[in-house]
Amino acid sequence: MTAMKNLALLLAASASLTLWPDTVAAAPKAKRVTPLELFRQAETAADNYEFAAAAELLERYSEALPRRGKAPVSDEELQTLTDRVERGRLMMDRVEKIVVIDSISVPKKDFFAHYRLDPSAGTLRDASVLPQGLAAVEGQPVYTPESGLTMMWSMPDSTGRGVIAELSLLADGTYEPVVKHPELNVESYEATDPVEALFPFMMADGLTLYYAMDNPEMSMGGLDIFFTRRDGAVFMQPQNLGMPYNSPANDYMLAIDETTGTGWWATDRNYEGGDTVTIYRFIPNELRVNYNASETPDLASLARLDSWRATQPAGADYSELLARPAGGAGTAEVDDLMISIPGRGVVVTVGQLRSSQARKLAKELLLARSSVVSTEARLEELRRSYASGKRGVAAEIKSLERKLPSLRLSVKRLRNEIIKAER
Repeated sequence: MTAMKNLALLLAASASLTLWPDTVAAAPKAKRVTPLELFRQAETAADNYEFAAAAELLERYSEALPRRGKAPVSDEELQTLTDRVERGRLMMDRVEKIVVIDSISVPKKDFFAHYRLDPSAGTLRDASVLPQGLAAVEGQPVYTPESGLTMMWSMPDSTGRGVIAELSLLADGTYEPVVKHPELNVESYEATDPVEALFPFMMADGLTLYYAMDNPEMSMGGLDIFFTRRDGAVFMQPQNLGMPYNSPANDYMLAIDETTGTGWWATDRNYEGGDTVTIYRFIPNELRVNYNASETPDLASLARLDSWRATQPAGADYSELLARPAGGAGTAEVDDLMISIPGRGVVVTVGQLRSSQARKLAKELLLARSSVVSTEARLEELRRSYASGKRGVAAEIKSLERKLPSLRLSVKRLRNEIIKAER
């Protein structure tokens, strides 16, 4: 009986073993990722600033290509993405550490009208201010420095491509011939489309120029913001301004107001392909300071500017700065200092300064600014008189033109001394 019982148990065990393959489903086979899918994944990773992952996906793409047959993307498309990924990897090592204090969304058309510049930083106006017979690329602003003696804008060439142009006003009210700067249209040797130079803004030093360009071999994608310096009659090789200013979308214009210590740039990264742009208002650095890539785990988010509030120091308060009335240059109150103190943010009024020496200098600064504004207004009045035929004002015009540079230099010197005293 015991033997029969053991045999029954053995048969039952054998039966259960033979039934096992039929009771458990076979593991599904992994879906094969095609070379084209790998390439598209690399594009997405690059758009998200995941450049290391994009480089790995491109390597897998190359390994997955069939030995024979046509590749799913052209060699040119592959090279373009490979170069963009490599540029992105280099840019991630030098993401600038700036403080963004505000952002607004505005229609793309005439967005530059929302840049509130102090008169010392110049003005941005539409193309209607150009003399008769001169044109600007559609939607382009005309930059005029505080002196009012020159204009700079993007002018269409014979192909319709935007080229940065300058126009200088003579003492008799006439203009010199237009000077174009094709050296700013840095074309790649393989470029098939015209490379445009757009949205110029010249710093008050008359040497440093910011502008936008769509060069496929130097940009992250679309228009990027570049900077360069004047070298005599021409400009030097432009440099990509990098992140967070530039993105795979279009980044249009950067302007910095040294008097108030604030800057603006516009981008359609949040509205790509639409008619709306975002204007970011920020506090620029006197000297560029980059994030430490190895010690910043959220570097990609900061580079993309996912949250501009994440750029602000803990506890920072910019409410007084943001409470300024809307409008163009010249809307600031007479006691509106608007000076950026490193480590503290923007100081708006004299009373916010901690040092008695800084407060004394601030009062001198306000007087110096007022002198610049009144001198400039008088100079503009005299120029109009001269243009209408009153030649007797020529001597006073020359005198004020000689006086203005020293007045502007005094404003800059006092501002720097205030910052030094507060430190």
